[in-house]
Amino acid sequence: MVYKKCKSCGREYSKEEDFLTDTSRWRVCDYGMLWFNCSCDSTLMIPKGKFDWYSPDKILSPYAGKVFNKLLTLKTDIPMMPSAAMEAQSLLQDEHTSMKDLSEAIRKMPHLAIEIIKIADNMRVGRNRIETLEHACVYVGRKKVAEIINLACIKNFEFNTKLYGEQKFWEESFLTGLIAEKLATRFLGQDHKDLAYLAGSFANIGKILLSILLPSKADAIHKQVSVPKEVNTWVQAERDLKVVNHTILGEIACRIWGLPDYIVESVVKHHGKTQGHSEKFKDIANIVALSNQIMHWVSLNPSRIEQDLMEHISKTLGMEKDELEKFCEESMQLAEKATDLGNSK
Repeated sequence: MVYKKCKSCGREYSKEEDFLTDTSRWRVCDYGMLWFNCSCDSTLMIPKGKFDWYSPDKILSPYAGKVFNKLLTLKTDIPMMPSAAMEAQSLLQDEHTSMKDLSEAIRKMPHLAIEIIKIADNMRVGRNRIETLEHACVYVGRKKVAEIINLACIKNFEFNTKLYGEQKFWEESFLTGLIAEKLATRFLGQDHKDLAYLAGSFANIGKILLSILLPSKADAIHKQVSVPKEVNTWVQAERDLKVVNHTILGEIACRIWGLPDYIVESVVKHHGKTQGHSEKFKDIANIVALSNQIMHWVSLNPSRIEQDLMEHISKTLGMEKDELEKFCEESMQLAEKATDLGNSK
């Protein structure tokens, strides 16, 4: 018996092995429905409670899986993607869906529509501003709209912290994305700049999970890195305070919220864990890792820069020291734009 058939490529799903072979981006929406991407990248949905064999830890690395199971014992629930956003992503995969119909679906979530326009307008080339949702969808394209929907949804998640604010997080995240876009344009070409922007903006997504589930830990780290010291990085504060590394939390966040592999790679590797880089995503991951360090320079927080990592990756990309410094100075102008993008809803 065929339970599910992909409308795009005709692939049939009838047993557990079919669902778990050559599929990706498994996630659960806030209505409890199970969503995944077919091998053709189309988005499919399984109704709540239909199957009991799916668990996120099946697609996590062993250590991340252990951390995930510990997180499930906490009183605070992990937020899930809105069902309406998943439906919009499903519409994106149907070539018969017009951008007008897609825009109507997205308008069911007004805050999401505003964010999509705002982010798409930042990604434009030229002087004409993007002012309508339909224009944003046409300009950016279907695949990128899907990731902008994810970004806008995650930006709407509320932190439970008292000191480490959402606006601070998103300002730094968008600044990393803008720097990554600038670096990718320089070293990888125009075709990679939007991917680098999105990967950079998501790079520290693990801090979101920390701020929602373990807010006192996030506040403690923020307090430590806010004190001027010679070297005072977030990673060092995690070690000092015995908090799980945000790259591990980032892997978990990427998997439960259904982000693509090129973003997962950048999230996991943005503090220099180069072993295991897939050749397909290595360049984007290196760009994001360097952008994350340059972000601290542009933010006037030099004590948070991991100097050895910054120098290593810049040399890998072929940047000499004076060239790196010049690039950092040129990137200072991106700070204001990042602040605008990061403004709280």
